[in-house]
Parts: sequence; C-alpha cells; structure tokens
Amino acid sequence: MARQTRDRENLLQEATALVERIEFAIGPDRKRVVVGFRQNGACSFFFGAEPVYQFNSKMQLRRAYVDGKLFGATAGTLSVLKRLRQRDRLAIERQVLETTDVEALIVQAQEHLSHLDQVLRDGSFVSVGQVPSEIDVHGRVRTWLSTLPTPLQIADSPRVGGGIDDSTVSAEKTSNDPVG
Repeated sequence: MARQTRDRENLLQEATALVERIEFAIGPDRKRVVVGFRQNGACSFFFGAEPVYQFNSKMQLRRAYVDGKLFGATAGTLSVLKRLRQRDRLAIERQVLETTDVEALIVQAQEHLSHLDQVLRDGSFVSVGQVPSEIDVHGRVRTWLSTLPTPLQIADSPRVGGGIDDSTVSAEKTSNDPVG
C-alpha cells in the first residue's frame, strides 16, 4: 500500500510481493479489479485506486484503504492510520474507530467482495491479464471468495504475517509508534 495515492494501473507488473495476481474488468463500465496472493496465502483486493482490502493468510482483514484513509487492524478492531515524518524516521498515529464505524467499513467491504464473487460466478467480467500465466488464479480467487467468513473477521495486526508487536498493540491514539 506504499503507492496508495497513485493510480493502480500497473499492479500486474509492479506488485511482485503478490506472487499470483489477476486483473478483471467488471460491470458495464469495465471497472478494474486486481486480486493478488502473497506466498503465505494472504490476499489483497484492489477495486481501482480504491477501495483496497488486504487480508492475512487466515482470511482476516488486516488493512483497508477507503475514501482516502488507511485503516489497520489493531487487536481485533480497526484504526485509522496516519503516517507522520518525525526527524529521520516515520511514525504512525492511530485513531481507534468507533464500533459503528468499524461495522460500516466491514459491511462496505463485504458488499464489494460479494459483488465481485457474484460477477465471477456469472461470468460478467473480462480477464485483463494475470501473473503467472500458467496458473488458474481466477479459480483461486473464486475459491477464496467462496470460503470467506461472513461477517468479515478483523486481524489482530495490520502486518501481513499477522504478528503483534509493540508498534501494533496500542489501541489508543498515539504519535510515537514506529511504522512497521
């Protein structure tokens, strides 16, 4: 998500951490959706430039980028994350969301993912490209979506590995947490 403010038109080429990835054009407006898997099975969904939903290997939401805001999982709930430059390092400020805001974001994510699942089942999409070309990434995406828990579960950490450390445990608004 380092390039979160930039257009995502080159994700198939640039998102090398996603070892299996595919781009779909869906709906009458042919909106681009990129889905990718990391080596450990963690999955990311890019609906155009946003929203973006990233899951760990346990299918738990770990990060999201929605309406220009970065959200990260913190001890089973979501926080708004703001990156701040402090002297010679980056720091992160976390603002824990109210329960109603978490629920609204989860509902929105579930709607996007359910719609994509329906489009893939209906066949009302075009596969724009995928990496690597010899693997059934489309089938993997369909399988992943069909086994996604409802309601969505939230991870304990925004980190792809899912581990909790000092920079991800704090549930209060802070300004001195190091960026992980």
